[in-house]
Amino acid sequence: MAHNLLRWPVPQRPTALVCLSDLVATRAISGVLDPGARVPDDLALCGHDDAR
Repeated sequence: MAHNLLRWPVPQRPTALVCLSDLVATRAISGVLDPGARVPDDLALCGHDDAR
């Protein structure tokens, strides 16, 4: 799902994504890195719950 955000036109593209857990944030990072995006340059991500 996160990789779909990169398809939006740049002026409308979100600059950050807040995730409900660190696990979701990790998967979102994988999703945006796959098409070649750079975190945090193209999309900043934040996860919550301090998963280990």
